[in-house]
Amino acid sequence: MKFKKSWRNRIIVFGILLVGIFVFANSRETKFLAPEKISAEFIEERLELMREWFLVNERTDDTLPYLYFPETDEYKNDNNIIRQLLTTQGIFALAAHRDDAELFAVGENNLAAIFRKYFKFEEATGFGFFEGNKKVKLGGAALGVIAILEGGLAEQYSNELESLANFVEVMQQPDGSFQTFYRPENFASNDRFYSGETLLAATRLFEFSRNEKWLEFVERSFEFYRAKLRKNFLPQYVPWHTMAYAEIFAETGEQKYSEFIFWMNDKLIDEMLETNPSDPRALGRFYSVTKSAIYGPPHSASTSIYIEGVGYARAVAEKLGDETRATKYREAIILGTRSLLELQFTAKTASHFSHPKKIVGAIGRTFDRDEIRIDQIGHSANGILEAVKILTAHPK
Repeated sequence: MKFKKSWRNRIIVFGILLVGIFVFANSRETKFLAPEKISAEFIEERLELMREWFLVNERTDDTLPYLYFPETDEYKNDNNIIRQLLTTQGIFALAAHRDDAELFAVGENNLAAIFRKYFKFEEATGFGFFEGNKKVKLGGAALGVIAILEGGLAEQYSNELESLANFVEVMQQPDGSFQTFYRPENFASNDRFYSGETLLAATRLFEFSRNEKWLEFVERSFEFYRAKLRKNFLPQYVPWHTMAYAEIFAETGEQKYSEFIFWMNDKLIDEMLETNPSDPRALGRFYSVTKSAIYGPPHSASTSIYIEGVGYARAVAEKLGDETRATKYREAIILGTRSLLELQFTAKTASHFSHPKKIVGAIGRTFDRDEIRIDQIGHSANGILEAVKILTAHPK
């Protein structure tokens, strides 16, 4: 009996060792990325890796994978229209920054694939929208508008753009709030995201058409959401609303927009930016340990959209000569970028996985979760580009 038990124990121990070896071989070793390493040149090198990820992972049907688990080399058979659209917009922004026709084609192909599969035109109403899993979301239509205009594809998608704009316009309620779901009908779900995305779409439609109705559209919602957020602050509203109001401020110069932008972003940074975390890997992450149940879990996609919004706020502060805020926002963007780039897979950190080519250049979810979701890369492209703007103009 002792002999049998001894060998049984050895087998168990050997099995545990095998599991440990597998986990080590399929896990990422990261080294703390010091903030002083973040320079325009360093970021450009990392953006090149991101570019390569998009090119390598484009599929034969012109789509990009939605969710991938490097540890098991598995793709999740799922998709999210909104996250695909905002990633497409991020690809266009990165391609424009690099003057990169090959990368632009990836974005153009992905956008065409999304329209082929999910876009619907409702003849009775003249509405255009995206439908998936029997759901029609306001955010999808708004991001469709943004992606088309970001890519300079208004002529190619003229009918679709007009019908999407029709849909966006009618979803605004008389008090400035929004019906966030057309199907099933809903007036509250995901408002913290869709309302700002819709307002940014409206500002882009104004810039494109110069139709004053879009300025009035934003004005109507501004009053509603300023009152709502001052009463009950939620950080998820901040970046998209900041981007929309910053663009309207550039058009009108009205002080109420800049004042609210500063109020939102000061509060966001004060409550969310991790500047002295217990784990140094969290430095620069936007996450509230004490309010995570309300403000959300740590996520690279969240940090990246927050720093993108802060980038717009910084531009407003700089324009108004508010050096204190411009400096505060600059530091938040640099630290946030540091956090994202620490999560980016390089050739070295990807080498522990079975298929490194599938992940080099991608951004992981957190420093202890390696899954790759498409918007982690798309959002990060936009956010990191804000750091490039700052460090190119003001290296120190």
